[in-house]
Amino acid sequence: PVIVQPSLRYDFYLLSKEGKMSYFNGSKKELLNILSKKRNDLQSFIKSNKLKTDELRDLVKIIAFYNSI
Repeated sequence: PVIVQPSLRYDFYLLSKEGKMSYFNGSKKELLNILSKKRNDLQSFIKSNKLKTDELRDLVKIIAFYNSI
């Protein structure tokens, strides 16, 4: 028998204060390019907390941190 696992796919768009919407493909490099104003702080936060930008739970933490600094 073939077992089919349902899968769920997310598409993310980030909205800047200026109203610019940017598509986010899940890669760390892309996220750091979109949020480049605080790139060094984000890199340190992601690394020290061992976060993955392609996991929803971690992405929420990263965006919350970005919005707090």
